[in-house]
Amino acid sequence: MKTIRRTVSEAKIESETPGRLVISSGIFGKLAILAVVGLLVLLAIVNGLTWWFQKEGPLLAIGTSVTCLVPALILMLAVASSVQLTLDAQQRALTLTSHYLLGIGRWPRRREHTINFSQITRAECQPAVYTAGYRSLGNNVQVETDDGLCITLQFGPRQEQAVKTVGKIRDLLGSQAPPTVQSAEAAQVAAVAGTYSAMLREIRSWGFWMLGLGALHVFISGLFSASWGILLIVVGLASFYFRDAAMFVVYAVTLAWAGLSNLLSAAGGWQVFALFQFFLVYAVIQQFRRFRRAQIEQALRLQVEHQDQADPPDRGVRVFPWAGLVLGSFSLTALVLVLLGVFILMATAMHTPLPGWLSFIEGLSTDGAVLGFAVSLGALLSGCQRKGVAVAGCVLSAMTLLIELGLAIIGRL
Repeated sequence: MKTIRRTVSEAKIESETPGRLVISSGIFGKLAILAVVGLLVLLAIVNGLTWWFQKEGPLLAIGTSVTCLVPALILMLAVASSVQLTLDAQQRALTLTSHYLLGIGRWPRRREHTINFSQITRAECQPAVYTAGYRSLGNNVQVETDDGLCITLQFGPRQEQAVKTVGKIRDLLGSQAPPTVQSAEAAQVAAVAGTYSAMLREIRSWGFWMLGLGALHVFISGLFSASWGILLIVVGLASFYFRDAAMFVVYAVTLAWAGLSNLLSAAGGWQVFALFQFFLVYAVIQQFRRFRRAQIEQALRLQVEHQDQADPPDRGVRVFPWAGLVLGSFSLTALVLVLLGVFILMATAMHTPLPGWLSFIEGLSTDGAVLGFAVSLGALLSGCQRKGVAVAGCVLSAMTLLIELGLAIIGRL
């Protein structure tokens, strides 16, 4: 049997009543199709105008214009700009309605596919990873029928709506629901377990990337300029020990400091790259919010089921406040001593260049402050019990970073 696949991108529940559920796709797909079609038509128009004014190569101009217009026509006829899924208890049917930008003859702009509830063989919630500039975790609902139709509802971060949709399908099918149609409770467990598993994979991936970039930085910059590479290596190693959501705050703060440093640099290319780094910071913070929620739910479920965990879920939350306090204290003390040493050297030997080890210690103090602020903030956002310790770590680390920023700004004046 041939499988027919239909996808509802950016799915969201538009309306819900006891006997009816309407799910619609987002506007991004329609905008993307309009942008591609508009670009192809614009290329065809520009090519035609070029031939009109130059009066040379008419066959080439016509061929190029047709080459642009034919794909645009196919897109408008074959790719749905919006999709709507309706579950109706009265009709006991699922209706998939697709809207297209263009309709001709047997291919109308509005096309419907109706399926009786008895044809539904599977409905389940599945975690999925989307790549749109940066990897983000989402939730898909997959509905299969006995005639080979497979509908994928991409809810993205709307996990609650994905779970509600699966539960609604189960409720509407009632006693006729096959075992492969999940209940709302089973869908919730599957969504949380999938999200938690994805979190562990993401942390592992971050760990390898940090180790690789850190080793590369140490190799390229040399010993006395390797403090940033050492920081990346430490964060990479920590990723294999502290396998919980608080690590994403550490990644976000590390990226934010790198972006801020690039923004203050004189090179224009690095300043542009800093904007991308700030976008990554936003994406990682969103991941932390979702992963932290899934981690808490997963821990509660395992606690209820009296199952043992190989990795304590809040290991980082317990260690991070104290680690932040130690790192913040060390960083501020080391920076003050470095500044005092620079002042003494400048006062006693004006023409003597500053030793390289002094710059290395300054770099270690700054990067230690970045890590101290990151772990302290991660502990606070994760709801640690020792909030006073975490706040102290944040304050001490922030003081060090503010002094460094002030020195950097003064150096550019």
